[in-house]
Amino acid sequence: MSTDKINKIETALNETSKILEHNIEIAINRSENLEQLELKTVKLESDSKIFKKVSKSLRQKLCADNVKKNCIIFGLLMIPVLLVIISVCASGKC
Repeated sequence: MSTDKINKIETALNETSKILEHNIEIAINRSENLEQLELKTVKLESDSKIFKKVSKSLRQKLCADNVKKNCIIFGLLMIPVLLVIISVCASGKC
């Protein structure tokens, strides 16, 4: 073989080696990105479970507060009705 052919082969091997190194570097970066994405996914899943638990608790608290408020309003509305009934019965018109 001539030195010219050997030089061409060495040049092609060097270029192929550089391309291969570049592709390996890209694969490593992609792997790191996938690991980061997996960590973010795990954190998001954990956060969503916490959010669901807290929102359920808040919904129950607000529902209980709403029931209390409605009972108070009902009680306050019944006071005048009871006073009228008592005053009518007290006057003997029951």
